[in-house]
Amino acid sequence: MSGSAINPQGGKENHSWNIVRIKNENYHVDVTWDSLNVNRRENDYDYFNLSDDEMKLDHSWNTRLLPACNKVFSQTPSIGGKNELKNLIINNISQNNMYFPVKFKNAPSKDENIIKIVNNIIDEAPIKIKKKVSVIEVRYNNSQNKAVIYFK
Repeated sequence: MSGSAINPQGGKENHSWNIVRIKNENYHVDVTWDSLNVNRRENDYDYFNLSDDEMKLDHSWNTRLLPACNKVFSQTPSIGGKNELKNLIINNISQNNMYFPVKFKNAPSKDENIIKIVNNIIDEAPIKIKKKVSVIEVRYNNSQNKAVIYFK
């Protein structure tokens, strides 16, 4: 399929991607944009099996010409605020899951820095959680309101 997309620099460009059908459901897949993410780790994809609503955040196309992609495929947890993020982080670290994605229901404001928020959560966490974390990495995708959090 083809349409346009907002590139990471904020400009609009002509762009193509795929619609795939899995178990009678349609999803968008943009392997080009996922392959451009040089910091990507295994199973870290921002443009894999997205619904129309998710893809419309930074892609556009003539919806009358193509099948609808209405189902949300992602198992990425969607959170609404800092308390939910805190619970997600502490639960994952407690289970020794040191790498996980998160989607924000509301985009963080320009004044909020995700890495600072995560650092503050770790600073305030119980000592058994703090001991497990020596390095924090956060990759945030503005257009998709997604982050991947990685602790070492």
